[in-house]
Amino acid sequence: MSISIFWLVVFFIFASLLILWINVRYQSRLREREETIERYRQLVDEANDAIVVVDMLDSSLLWSNAAFHRLTQNKEGKYLYHFVPPELVDTLSRRIARTYEEGGLVFQDIPLMVGDNLLDVEFSGKVVPFEANRPAVTFYIRDIRERVRLTKQIELQNKKLLESIRYAQRIQIATLPSESLFKEMFPNSFILYKPKDIVCGDFYYYQQTRQYRYVIAADATGHGVPGALLSMLGITFLVQLLHEDANHTPAELLNLLRENIVQALSRSEEDKNQLRDGMDMAVIRVGGGSIVFAGAHNGALIIQRSEIHDFKGDRMPIGYVEQKMEESFTNHTIPLLGGEKVYIFSDGFADQFGGPKKQKLSSRRFKELLLEKAALPFDQQKQSLEVFFEQWRGNQAQIDDVLVMGFEV
Repeated sequence: MSISIFWLVVFFIFASLLILWINVRYQSRLREREETIERYRQLVDEANDAIVVVDMLDSSLLWSNAAFHRLTQNKEGKYLYHFVPPELVDTLSRRIARTYEEGGLVFQDIPLMVGDNLLDVEFSGKVVPFEANRPAVTFYIRDIRERVRLTKQIELQNKKLLESIRYAQRIQIATLPSESLFKEMFPNSFILYKPKDIVCGDFYYYQQTRQYRYVIAADATGHGVPGALLSMLGITFLVQLLHEDANHTPAELLNLLRENIVQALSRSEEDKNQLRDGMDMAVIRVGGGSIVFAGAHNGALIIQRSEIHDFKGDRMPIGYVEQKMEESFTNHTIPLLGGEKVYIFSDGFADQFGGPKKQKLSSRRFKELLLEKAALPFDQQKQSLEVFFEQWRGNQAQIDDVLVMGFEV
């Protein structure tokens, strides 16, 4: 009997110690949890962003931090609806419901109303359990007034910049001779001109002198504003050079134009070494019983009765290339028989990505296309080329300016 009492006492002592250990662990964890909650509440209260918890049952504010009261200037309100314009209450109600359904939502189109002022804010909502899993949505509300101000400032600057570029477009278009005048020089002709941006690096020029007719297609470095500025420079120098001497061969024109471009864009030897700007160009001169072509990279395709002349341009640009500066461009001459069809172009059409495999069209296929369309009247050739380009491009972005000139001598 005494042994049974002994073990009973031992059991009760062990059980008491176990209960005491469990209670100590529980109290310790409870203190840790309360300390964690307190640190979290302190962190939330000191947060820069306003934070509110909205009850999904009655849409009341269950809790809000100090930043929310500062943002709303301690305005009284039991519901979040009290802090938005009346006309947006229904919108806010739908957003709260959607946030709860989707587990989270961010929106910026509902301002907070403080007195007579509307504050631009960003709501970032999350579904977070609150007080024994009571259904609620927590909103982090960030003051974005400075962001909105800067955005509006940038939009205004972009608008002014766009207006300036559109004005530059009008100036650039004014410098390009019209297609109708080109048709007076060559009744059977077309100019296909498709800038990638508002202003364009590709440009064309033509001029009739007492003895010759000149046609020029060029592609300045880049596209957009830098290309457009270079194109204006190119046209200016071409006008000047043909005014000084109306009998230049195409190669002479390219040589002189290169000198002028390099001189204009570089003021020292160091500038020359850093110079990357320039242009590719094809020049055709018709007259004196011949057709003469010279090209800086760009070529020409001439159909003369049953013969096809596929001329290549010299592998050097209108720009500074140290090892090429002493080299002259090359004239290619064929006798003028009449009825020749001449095509000069930039590389924008051939380089366009598209088709079923989203690949470049290529120079070879582009020239095959020109030959295929050559039997059509020139107005139809232009239309057919435009249609083909858009169909080939599909949903791919246009990657470069496009210029194609065709005419019959």
